Amino acid sequence: MDRRSFLTSLENYFLVPYRNLSAPPPDPIQRPVSTLTPQINWGEEEAKHLIRRTTFGASKKLVTHVQSLGLNGAVNKLLTNLADPLPPQNELEDNLGNSNDSWTTKAYIDGEMNGKRLNSLRAWWIGLMLEQDTTKAEGFNIREKITLFWHNHFVTESGIVDEARYCFQYNALLRKHAIGNYRTFLEEITVNPAMLKYLNGDSNTAFNPNENYGRELLELFSIGKGPQTTNPIGDYTFYNENDVKASTRALTGWRHQVVNNIPTAYFTAPYHDQKSKTFSARFKNHTIQPQGELEYKELINMILTQSEDALAAAKFICRRVYRYFVYYQINQFAEDNIIAPLAQTLFNSNYEFKPMLQQLFMSQHFYDVLNRSCVIKNPIDYVVGVGKEFELIETGIDTPADRYKSWFKLYEEAMEMQLSLMDPPGVSGWAAYGQQPAYHEYWINSDTMYQRKGFTDHIVSGLDADGVTLTINPLKFLRTNFSATEITDARVMIDKVTGFLLPAVLPLTQEQKDTLLFDALLMGLSTDPNYWTTNWIDYTANGATTEVTKMLKSFFTYLLAMPEYHLS
Repeated sequence: MDRRSFLTSLENYFLVPYRNLSAPPPDPIQRPVSTLTPQINWGEEEAKHLIRRTTFGASKKLVTHVQSLGLNGAVNKLLTNLADPLPPQNELEDNLGNSNDSWTTKAYIDGEMNGKRLNSLRAWWIGLMLEQDTTKAEGFNIREKITLFWHNHFVTESGIVDEARYCFQYNALLRKHAIGNYRTFLEEITVNPAMLKYLNGDSNTAFNPNENYGRELLELFSIGKGPQTTNPIGDYTFYNENDVKASTRALTGWRHQVVNNIPTAYFTAPYHDQKSKTFSARFKNHTIQPQGELEYKELINMILTQSEDALAAAKFICRRVYRYFVYYQINQFAEDNIIAPLAQTLFNSNYEFKPMLQQLFMSQHFYDVLNRSCVIKNPIDYVVGVGKEFELIETGIDTPADRYKSWFKLYEEAMEMQLSLMDPPGVSGWAAYGQQPAYHEYWINSDTMYQRKGFTDHIVSGLDADGVTLTINPLKFLRTNFSATEITDARVMIDKVTGFLLPAVLPLTQEQKDTLLFDALLMGLSTDPNYWTTNWIDYTANGATTEVTKMLKSFFTYLLAMPEYHLS
């Protein structure tokens, strides 16, 4: 993206003074010509980029830790397989003192309690995203960021699934296979109870075929349409309508039920189409012979290995990964030099996901300056990122239930910015990851910018979460992360703070720095930068926090509302 053009376009959305950028008209978007050649340089900026793109926000402490690991060590830790987290809990029915006591294995009660369970699931997920204790394996790991990726890829909606236990099991499946085997993942999501409910796989029979899942499996989940062809008219590059019908027939007969309070899929042979299924030339006229409940696995294998283009399915998912972790546009250079080799790696590894991710995250292309700070943070990145970068402070946490209140409030804030966990807007997921030409710009409009600024305004002064208060402490942030010398001089302090929190590839103009100094930090009370120095020295000598705290709240309220902070 042209970053300056983007930032200029956002000026009217912000309710803070924002001086003219005095930028020339935007040039055509420049894209990198770097490749998957292993990256050599490794420093703070590279560590920040890796953390912010593959997790949710980077505190100074976390950046220091990740930088110390070196590139190989950082990527290896990022892609470490983790044990399953403890399940979510609901204070109205679970003993929160026993971390294994969870509604996920209890009987359905009623619709109201089901809603409470769903909300605890959302809050619990936010809690997992916030983890950054580097003494734990979860403190720096891709698991939750890529689980969100899969939630946008293998979409279900809780409002349609309408059963919290099903939604938890679906979410756990995304996490289980997050960096595992893609073939196995496709197989298991196909007969996942929540997916069977969501896309009507449970009503797909030999007597009354339902094409919903068979169509989305091909179009959205595995290989994609490709461009429409002219011969025959209306056909697709990678499959045709006959393939949709044949896939649907291979998937007939699957049902779901709850056994011992666990959602379970099962196969009913009488409802299965017992005839052979022959596919088009798009899949080399492959025929699936009658084999009952095993046919869905052969169908998945055929899609992954029997296409006219052997790498078609691998390329499809690699493009989705690229748009999520790197950049939303894929030009011909990226297609040939990034997507194709990544797809080959995925294919050669029998569809193990980790080798492909490792190749990407260790490449020069991933760290290219043209791929840094060029995408708009999604609402979860924005909300959770603030919490992690400033090490969120929660006051009023007296019980485990209070912790859930805190997490749920962050979920609500992201929901107001149009990303509601467990409820994408439709089977295609959020428009920002698939709707061209705008892609990530869909996160930005007059309503969402109002919500974003409202969130940062409140988090600086105190955000109420049903009796729990969420805040960031600017004073603690400064003292923890910067030296006394760096803090005492106002201009140096501003350079250090903005240098860490804002894009290094988009340096602030002197005019912006002056605005941060005189309008934000000094609050228009003085034109002398030493006004800050005097108050800071008074604070360090006498503990006089009042004036320093007011100045820092003003400064960070302004800083977090700057358009630059919305870029990742």
